[in-house]
Amino acid sequence: MLVAYRFSEWLSGRDEVTNEKIVEFLKYANMTDINPEDYGKLNRSIHIGLAFSGGGYRAMLNGAGQLSALDERTKGPNGGNASGLNGLLQASTYIAGLSGGSWLVGSIVFNNFTSVQDIVDHKTDIWDLEHSIVNYGGLNVYKTYKYYKGISEDLDAKKDAGYELSLTDTWGRALAHQFLTTLNDTGASLTFSSVQDWDIFKNYEMPFPIFVSDTRSPNSQIVNLNSTLTEFNPFEMGSYDASLYQFTKIKYLGTDLSDGDTNGTCIGGFDNAGYIMGTSSTLFNQFVLQINTTSLSSTVKSIITSLLKKVDKDEDDVAVYDPNPFYETDVGTSSHIANNETLTLVDGGEDGQNIPLSPLIQPVRDVDVIFAFDNSADTDEYWPNGTSLTQTFERQFSDTGNGTIFPYVPDVNTFINLNLTARPTFFGCDAKNLSTLLQHRNISTYSNSSSSYTV
Repeated sequence: MLVAYRFSEWLSGRDEVTNEKIVEFLKYANMTDINPEDYGKLNRSIHIGLAFSGGGYRAMLNGAGQLSALDERTKGPNGGNASGLNGLLQASTYIAGLSGGSWLVGSIVFNNFTSVQDIVDHKTDIWDLEHSIVNYGGLNVYKTYKYYKGISEDLDAKKDAGYELSLTDTWGRALAHQFLTTLNDTGASLTFSSVQDWDIFKNYEMPFPIFVSDTRSPNSQIVNLNSTLTEFNPFEMGSYDASLYQFTKIKYLGTDLSDGDTNGTCIGGFDNAGYIMGTSSTLFNQFVLQINTTSLSSTVKSIITSLLKKVDKDEDDVAVYDPNPFYETDVGTSSHIANNETLTLVDGGEDGQNIPLSPLIQPVRDVDVIFAFDNSADTDEYWPNGTSLTQTFERQFSDTGNGTIFPYVPDVNTFINLNLTARPTFFGCDAKNLSTLLQHRNISTYSNSSSSYTV
């Protein structure tokens, strides 16, 4: 109840900000037949959600271009404000990401809600992608050794505290070396729950961030539309799915719970920011597992192999949350989750829902419109084809979907035949009068390149 109250309190404060920002945005958009001031006189707030898909570095960087177009802090070609959807980010209540999209959202949020503009201008010095996340030092083997030695020491600290390690621990620390380099310890001590204590969050100056992962039953390789979606936000971790239908305070992940009760001792620090980004993108664990098939030098392979010996080989392709915060609870319908002392999570897009729409369509979130940015690689040419939307549409008919409604969307063939992936498309309402708001894509460089690493 305390967490629910804190979110309600935060939402009220954010509404006061977005009520004004929406009016500013509509004035800037200069839409015909709409009086922006009318939206400032409504007896309710309008809630906008932004959803950025997975797709590795391609999704992160392409999503960065999309996000920068929504940000009032982005410069125009002559140094002034950018045009188009400028200001929509400031008018939004929620921002969600999964897999590569979580890297984008995490990079912005965990660097004190920085801007893509500041990253481009090197005012926020992250995203040095010239350093391979696997072969960090390139030809400098000693630099690579120091990189992995630092990661190894961070993992030792978690292991010494009594927690099981998975490959995602390594992965999360590696991600932090690209996305959290503004911090002295490269994010080793940064937690997701700490965001709620930052002035920029407490002053309601940023949207509410959400990351998404899929739950995979222990000893199972199956991830489908019936799999439980688990979300992380600054206050909680849990799910609205019928299979779980409960949340726990994210600040106290790692605390030994039974039916929601502790033994009197609460643990902090388990909700490491890099680890949660890694949890949402565990699909990339498979790359590291195939390290011997890469062109890395034998020395670098030896360094990595030595590090991976710390990892539990039975849990090498999942993120391990042990103890399971939902152990022996009877709220959800899934006995697999409630009866296991360990909760195992995987990449948020493994069930085909590569856009994190589920948290935003929950009735409790009261979202009016979602802007979904699909940077998936569904086709042989690495373009999206609408699969993620069709999967979310189909999921509402499953038991796990818990009756959460989603508007009708056409099948994949119709998406392609009508060229719906090449222009802004509205679902769920008659939006013909809003055509002046959104612009057709203007390609400066093609983004359908592979998201695999250069090593």
